[in-house]
Amino acid sequence: MMDLRAHGAAAFSNANAAIESAHSMLRILQYGSMTGLPLMCVPHDKGMSQGGQMHESALSLQWGLRGIPAVAETLRLDRDLALLDYLVLEKSLLPVPLHWSKISCAGSLDRIRNAHSKGQLVTCGVAAHHLLSTAEDLSGFRSEFKVFPPLRSEADRLALVQGVMDGTITNICSDHQPGDFESKDHEFPHAEFGQAGIQYAFAAAFEAGLALPARSRSLWVNRVVQAFTQGPEEVLGIRESVDNEWQNGRANGWVIFDPTLRSKGPASNSAHSKSVSQAYRNRCFAAEILAVAGRDGTWFSSSLQGLR
Repeated sequence: MMDLRAHGAAAFSNANAAIESAHSMLRILQYGSMTGLPLMCVPHDKGMSQGGQMHESALSLQWGLRGIPAVAETLRLDRDLALLDYLVLEKSLLPVPLHWSKISCAGSLDRIRNAHSKGQLVTCGVAAHHLLSTAEDLSGFRSEFKVFPPLRSEADRLALVQGVMDGTITNICSDHQPGDFESKDHEFPHAEFGQAGIQYAFAAAFEAGLALPARSRSLWVNRVVQAFTQGPEEVLGIRESVDNEWQNGRANGWVIFDPTLRSKGPASNSAHSKSVSQAYRNRCFAAEILAVAGRDGTWFSSSLQGLR
């Protein structure tokens, strides 16, 4: 970890794989405190989630699918927060920046808010589809909505929206796991988790706030933009370098969108990925991304044609 830091690593992650052993997690946190770099985890207890296909609820029972309970996520948060307390309070180690990249339920937000009140250096993010969709969207065994962590209840979705609004959730990600035809063209229990989210992430997150009271919508737009930009920059410690590029007039990473322009429809949305797992393929969104700037200064329009 120290060698990786010396060679430019900005963070450490185990991707979607859980750290099952508490002893292993303790050692990772100990060495992480020496690097000062954030540790990025997806919280889930493998024993509680193993074999699960969707959120555990009346729907999973009705549809005959094994459920993944919210406690599979909150158990991991409880363990990791307890280990952080142990290292800081009893071992007097420096606090470790710990980031949970994909939370999915209201209970997780309660724990993270409590950790913030105690001064713990923890942050969290959410996948854009968890802000817009719920377990109800799996009706008809739609495997394109089979994601991990699973889409949960409407109450959980609303809690996540509120978490973005109040700043508890500082990051929104696309959770882009497109898969291929062979991984998704199965009966629901045998289909892989994941969906192509990168071309829908901003539009899905933006649309999730349209049901908010009118006076809150402008704040929602600001929060969503921050969670796609400033939030990740601060977690990775690159905020200053991005600001320097901005000040020097470099267009790298700039995005132009129109919050009043409804997207042109399914054809324009599905053109950017060859994946079969596009949950929002047939949805027209309430906002349209018009152009994105690359590192070399080339602007790409929504039709993916380069512009100078």
